[in-house]
Amino acid sequence: MKFGYLADYPEFVEKIAIWFQAEWGARYPERSLEDWQGQVYLNKDHLPITLVGFEEAEDGSKSLLSTATLRRGGMDIHPELETWLSYVFTDPDKRGKGYASSMVIEALRFAQEMGIKFLHLFTRTNGNVYRRLGWIDVERTEYKGGPVIVMSRKLELTLSASTAAVIRGLEEKSYSPSEMEP
Repeated sequence: MKFGYLADYPEFVEKIAIWFQAEWGARYPERSLEDWQGQVYLNKDHLPITLVGFEEAEDGSKSLLSTATLRRGGMDIHPELETWLSYVFTDPDKRGKGYASSMVIEALRFAQEMGIKFLHLFTRTNGNVYRRLGWIDVERTEYKGGPVIVMSRKLELTLSASTAAVIRGLEEKSYSPSEMEP
């Protein structure tokens, strides 16, 4: 599976909205397909950001497998919890193959690169997929007509290979005092 910003693959917007409406439309009957399209984001450098996971065929065609969104404010009952992983979804025909876990891991990587220190989510599932990835239960509560588990995860500071190479290069270079002045 390859990953990217939805902003780079806008052809997936309608399919994601259709998935969301089918999955969560009964809980949010007031939302139209256009409203669900408004729940996916074409940003790349600031939140909210929707990420996609897809397969690419030899002919260059792409098949959407999974999606996740990083955003601020995921639950109105928890305004103190700032940054959220939301709308984690895998094509129903492709479930059970690890795509959701891979998508969450990639979303964590994106969040780390943005300097996010904590992420939160809520799920209506048993939460096991998230626990296996280091998420902890914070609360079990009722939300928008049903039970949910609120979970959190601290993000560890890791450096991308390119950032680590730059730092190594800076460490290896000797500087004269004039180069160190502001």
